[in-house]
Amino acid sequence: MAQIKPMAYERHLFGSAITPNGFVNYLDTIFGNLEKRYIITGNEGTGKSTLLEKVFRTATNLGYDVEVYHCALIPNKIEHLLIPELKVGVITSINAHYYEKSKDDVVIDTSEYLDFRALERFKDDMKEASNRYTSALERGISYIARAKSAHDELESYYAPNMDFNQIKLYSKQIMERILSYVN
Repeated sequence: MAQIKPMAYERHLFGSAITPNGFVNYLDTIFGNLEKRYIITGNEGTGKSTLLEKVFRTATNLGYDVEVYHCALIPNKIEHLLIPELKVGVITSINAHYYEKSKDDVVIDTSEYLDFRALERFKDDMKEASNRYTSALERGISYIARAKSAHDELESYYAPNMDFNQIKLYSKQIMERILSYVN
């Protein structure tokens, strides 16, 4: 008789962010205490995301609960994966969120499977694309920093004039009113 596979629980999160101060991540906190870590490295376009997607699909098909950590820049892209029951993490380690390898970690470098001779004629184009990407990202971070600065200045005008105790009281009254409709 076939056994019914339990439904896997997927928790989708972000383990890193792009902030006014640049890239911030919490990978050490998330993955630091796991028994086994697989660190995926490699050049752009070498299959890191495809590999993580396949591990994710396989884990959920086998009924394992997973924590899926998405890319802050491309939210539908999986960057990291945690399988709590197995105490296993799969971490993409790239410039934006480099993960320092420990002695027992397994590193898989997807660039090892490239035939760089086939890419030789595209070397200048790839370098130019990488430079443009880095430049655009740095410019974007500078815009976020400027927006944060403007927000902080604006907040300095209105925050001193706010009555936070009154806001709490009003929030409580609203909640009581909502709950009275339920009853």
